[in-house]
Amino acid sequence: MKQEDNEYKTCPDCCYDILDDEGDVMEHECISDNEMIAEFMSGQRVLPDEDVYNMPTHNNLCYGVNELQYDTSWDWLMPVVEKIESLGYELIIAESRCKINHNTDHSIEEVINIDIIDSKREATYQAVVEFIKEHNDEQ
Repeated sequence: MKQEDNEYKTCPDCCYDILDDEGDVMEHECISDNEMIAEFMSGQRVLPDEDVYNMPTHNNLCYGVNELQYDTSWDWLMPVVEKIESLGYELIIAESRCKINHNTDHSIEEVINIDIIDSKREATYQAVVEFIKEHNDEQ
């Protein structure tokens, strides 16, 4: 199926690119932000067609997609922050802002800057989601 307007390049549900190099719509599977974080944290689907993840960061317990709590719990979110930091980035969390910088030997490059009125946890969650999307695009 050829898409006429090649300016639209992402899925409205998951924000992943859905056009190939020729402008054709690619088959893809939409995943939620929490699923994307689970996969970043080495979570594995128990069965390919089921929305259940085995989470090594949570004692190898299995969680359904609706049970993933990255968006509601600091206990789930902070190990993600620590993994991002282990990749050479720093997260600065203050009030309702979260900034992710990439530290190199010679400079600090701002990668993500989220300022949300709601809460510190929500700003951190949104920054983590944006970071992982960019990280996945680079892979």
